[in-house]
Amino acid sequence: MLVATAVFALFSELDMLSKLLSIPTLFIFMLMALALIVRRYYVSGVTSRVNNSKLIAILVVILESSIATYIYLE
Repeated sequence: MLVATAVFALFSELDMLSKLLSIPTLFIFMLMALALIVRRYYVSGVTSRVNNSKLIAILVVILESSIATYIYLE
């Protein structure tokens, strides 16, 4: 299935592919990814400051990439 999707994307125009994407759905998936990462890697009172900083940096990268994708597609 992944190969078929990649082949379809390779031979399709970007305008047509961008119309297939639902921005609210992608936003919900991004929020779920952030919540799962926080739930898995952050424990209150146990997580060190260094690991807490790494977690925040990863969350910022995910958030910025989703915003950049939205801006690019609009």
